[in-house]
Amino acid sequence: MNMPEQQALVEHLRESILRYRLEHSDRHAYALVYGVAYPSLFANVLEQIKPQAASQLALIFDASGETQHEQYGPFLVELTADRDALLTQTLLTHCVADPRGMSFIFSRHEIDGLAEGLRERLPLQCEDGTTWQLKFFDSRTLPILASALTAEQQRSFFRISREWWFLDRERALQRLTGNDESRDDYRAPLRLSEQQAAAFIDAAVPDSVLYILERTDDDLTSAFEPHIRYRIVEAAVASASDEERNSTTLLADRARLELLAKLNERDQA
Repeated sequence: MNMPEQQALVEHLRESILRYRLEHSDRHAYALVYGVAYPSLFANVLEQIKPQAASQLALIFDASGETQHEQYGPFLVELTADRDALLTQTLLTHCVADPRGMSFIFSRHEIDGLAEGLRERLPLQCEDGTTWQLKFFDSRTLPILASALTAEQQRSFFRISREWWFLDRERALQRLTGNDESRDDYRAPLRLSEQQAAAFIDAAVPDSVLYILERTDDDLTSAFEPHIRYRIVEAAVASASDEERNSTTLLADRARLELLAKLNERDQA
């Protein structure tokens, strides 16, 4: 995505958020930010909201760096239309550049109540008794939640929001709808069946393979737009043999060959 396209998408998101807030004035608008995706953003946000920091920012959990201005965990920032045009622009610019670490929640809940509700949604337990931390603050997790959970689980999990927006891998705006109930009676942990747990695990494999290739073959992976290289690797993983699926090394080798083949096709076109 080139710079004019990024700027156009930032403006589209800004207008969409503004329009939603005008139509739903009783809802608060929040950015949910995964700090590790944007190392310098937390300090930038603090500087912009300094007078209102206590009421406009809340940590989901603390994963601070060497100073209080370094935050690598998830945090909420409330977007207040009357004074935060620059803040909104800053957040949207980061989101469009890398959508993985940001989503937007519209809710009737005040920031502290929403943060507490999100903390309650962190624990996850599988049928075999193993426990995970549910990384809903990584936007790649949201479509898996929407597809893998039962209707009742979805209603319970998303009841804390009216809408939960994120950009998918193609940077298209997606919206998940909740009930936005005034009383949040969600009870942790989120319990997954064996089939549901497998859906989360399988969805993570292409990204794990890409993580390896981006460190061993960065010249190759950088030849493709992020969503294109993901789809190539995803297809390679889907067509892998059982032997390959049991070895990260073999999966990476298969994906590397697919990327090379696609690059060769493109060069010959």
